[in-house]
Amino acid sequence: MSNRILLVEDDTTLSMIISETLQRDGFDVLTAGDGEEGLRKFTRYGVDLIIADVMMPRMDGFEMGRKIRQISQNVPLLFLTAKSEIDDIVEGFELGANDYLKKPFKMLELIVRIKALLRRNIRDEDNRFEIGNYTLNLSTQMLSHPDKGNIELSLIEAKLLKELIVNVGHT
Repeated sequence: MSNRILLVEDDTTLSMIISETLQRDGFDVLTAGDGEEGLRKFTRYGVDLIIADVMMPRMDGFEMGRKIRQISQNVPLLFLTAKSEIDDIVEGFELGANDYLKKPFKMLELIVRIKALLRRNIRDEDNRFEIGNYTLNLSTQMLSHPDKGNIELSLIEAKLLKELIVNVGHT
């Protein structure tokens, strides 16, 4: 199963270049053109990593990042932006970013950073369980379905569901 990346970038040309490059490198890429669409896709589809521009229409990347962090602390978030002032970088990290790459950038550097973030997050893979189209992430206590979105579970609900999934077919 390839890692799914959500790319939130309002520059359609840059989004296409990044998306095609990441797909050639074996990643499954979802794209969004602004923060609102990015947030919708994040809540609807399970993603392993988010790459987000900061300056976008409707909802900027920082606001989207804040909202994502209210939902999940675990999905890696990389800001890819022209905002290069130290105050912007600090704001990005303080709201929960795992990395911050300034434009212009080298594609190889972006790919290396993505792979490093995914390696750091690999422990979560041990906490993911699938049944049908549903994915349970025990770390985030989130049940995901590609069409129905995410459902936040209590810790007890998540642990109970994990036991049911692991023991399907056992009497």
